[in-house]
Formats: sequence, C-alpha cells, structure tokens
Amino acid sequence: MIGKIIDYDHKGFGLVKEEEPVFLDGGVIEDLVDYKIINSGKIKRGQINKIIKPSIFRVKSPCPYSKECGGCPLMETDYKKELEWKREKVRNNLLRIGKIETEIEEILGMEDNLHYRNNMQFKIEDGKIGLYSGKTKKIVEIKKCIIQKEIGNDILKIFQKFAKTTNIKTLGIRTNYKNQAMVIMVADSPIKKLNNIINELLELNVVSIYENINKSLKYHYGQKFKHIYGQKSLEDKIFNIKYQLSPQSFFQVNPRQVENLYKKAIENLNLEKKDKVLDLYSGIGTISLSLADKVEEVLGVEQVEEAVEDARKNAEENQIKNARFISGKVENIIDKITEEKVYNKVILDPPRSGVEKTVLERLLKLEPEKISYISCNPSTQARDLKILKEKYKVEKVMPIDMFAHSSHVECIALIQRVKS
Repeated sequence: MIGKIIDYDHKGFGLVKEEEPVFLDGGVIEDLVDYKIINSGKIKRGQINKIIKPSIFRVKSPCPYSKECGGCPLMETDYKKELEWKREKVRNNLLRIGKIETEIEEILGMEDNLHYRNNMQFKIEDGKIGLYSGKTKKIVEIKKCIIQKEIGNDILKIFQKFAKTTNIKTLGIRTNYKNQAMVIMVADSPIKKLNNIINELLELNVVSIYENINKSLKYHYGQKFKHIYGQKSLEDKIFNIKYQLSPQSFFQVNPRQVENLYKKAIENLNLEKKDKVLDLYSGIGTISLSLADKVEEVLGVEQVEEAVEDARKNAEENQIKNARFISGKVENIIDKITEEKVYNKVILDPPRSGVEKTVLERLLKLEPEKISYISCNPSTQARDLKILKEKYKVEKVMPIDMFAHSSHVECIALIQRVKS
C-alpha cells in the first residue's frame, strides 16, 4: 500500500489515512511511503517497506540508533517542524478534549537540543546494554546516547564491559550542573562483580553509588535503595536554590529549560507579598522554594514521603522559612488543609495521569484567584481544564519543549477565575 504520512501519534509514529487511520512504525510527516498492514485490529498498525519520496521535513539523524531506539522518535524530523507539530498538538487537545479555544503562545524550543538529559535508565539483557526499541520492545544496544551528558556516556562504557557477566538489569544515571554523577544499579538479587564495577566508576566524577533490588518489571526501581559509596545525595540547582536529590527524587530532566518553565509558571500567578500559595504535587519543593521569597506563605503537598523529606531539607539548607511541606495523596488531604487556611493562588504540577476529579471539584469550591497548571500531558490537562471551565477561563497556554526529539511536550496554562 502507498500513502503519505499526515501526522504523528502520541508515541511519535507516523500516521497515514486512506479509508481509515493506520499507525506506522516510523516515518516523518509528508513522507510518501510504501507500507503494509501488520495488525488489523481496532487500531491498525503498519510497517514501512520503503520511503518512496522523502518529506521536505526529513533530516539526517545525528544518532545511529534512532531508527530502532524508542527514545527519540522525532530525531529525523526538522526541529522547527517538530516544534510546530507540538504546538498544534496542544491546540488540538484543547479543542477536541477540553472544548477550549484560547491563545497558544509560541512554543519555547531549545538552541542546543542534544546532551540535555540529566537522568537516564538503561536496560541490560542478554549481554546487551541500551534502550528499548519503539517497535519490538527488544533492547537496542547503544554505545553512546547523544541525549544524555558526556559523563553519562563514560559511565555507559564501563557497564558495557560487564554487560555479559553482571546480573544488573537496569542502570540509572543522574548528572548535575557540576558534571558529577549518581549511579543506581538495579538487579533482582545482590549484584555480582560489584567491587570491580565500583573501582572503575571511581575513576570518573561519580560521587554517589546505590544498589537497588527490584524483582518487578513494572517500575525502574524497587523500594529499597542500598547506599554503597560516596554521598547519599546529588546536589543540583534551579535559579540560585540548591537541591539534594536522592535516587528516586523527581527532578526535571532538562536543566536548560527548567528555569524557563518555572519562571513562566510563577509569572502566571502575578504574585504579591500577601499571597498564600498552594503547590499541589510539589515533589522535592522545586517550585515552592522558587516562589517563596515573593509571597507570605507556600504549602507544598506531595504523596511520596521521601520527596517531602527532601523538600524540608532543601528549605532548611536554603534558609527558606515560609515554605511548608506535607505528605499525602492530594485527593485525600486537600479538604483538611484548605479548611484550616485560605490559599488564594494555586500551582498544579501533576503526573501524566493529571489531577484527580475530586481535587478539581474542591478547587472549584475554594475559588482561588489564579491557577497555574504545569502539565507533561496535554491530553489530561485538556480534560482537567474542561472541568475547571465552570468557574475559570483559560487565559493562555504556553508549550515548552522539555523533551526534544520525543513526542512529549510540557505546557503551562494560566487559569483565571471569572465566576464566584
């Protein structure tokens, strides 16, 4: 069959539409391709046999693994076109899911869109170390990943030596602004040849090493981390505020864009010294601490207890006294915390699944003046904004490219109360 790719799906795979949509195993928008159907179920899947006429938006990939690796499906798409597609993705989600027409600001892209990630997880299987294929879920062996920092690739080289003899299943690498690294080695039983691996790692700027036992394939890491070398945490910073990161701490993976993201999210609230801010899904306190000097008080709410402990330590180390953090599921404790005190402005930064409906309903009752909603999933954000439309207007949305060459896009929505 022959068709022209007209769009990407949520994973970044090409979409052709003849009588009905067919999702292909790759391709670039406006590629004319010869393809065959490989799955004719409810969602049709296809495989590209050859590209008959390349798209004007097709570029040569700087990565030798991009055709197979599932990490960067848009690596062969011109970056300007990628940004344009992401902006339209946000607009379409708002219209289709949220029934919302609003200003979509220009997407903020990156000048240098390689070597930006500060957190990676590589898989080790059958003597190979790499990332999963976007097509087969088998490991694509990778010698060097051009999305992570160079120290990450130096660490990767060491583990390539041991890939055939170790029982490590997942290798986690975190890096920071000092070009230091934390290494997390994950296995389903105590790790073999551990001393040999550590000795080689110590020749690099690795300042923290952990062992993690994980018998489940559902998550990268198990619950228990064993500290085996160096510092227990890795220091990083946003603006001038320093943070201590434990192995499981959530921290934005793109340090080049994170300050732009937080700056815009905070600007949306038009903060004043009298304001009391509620930061829901606050993680290790990065947004709370970034805005604390502008307001009377900020309260962060986060489900992960370790993250709350980190947030409190970060507040203490940075001598920020008007930021508090409490642990619990937002949907379980929002009623109690908002009965005790009135918060007139709110930050939302939920996981990809979005905000629980009960939380949105509580916000509608509280009627804060402004809400700044950060999302890594425009679909669930649009769903949530549709509920908030009862009393709020979405003034504008700004997409920010935090995940260059992937199909993901971060969005910030400014939500203004219009009914009381």
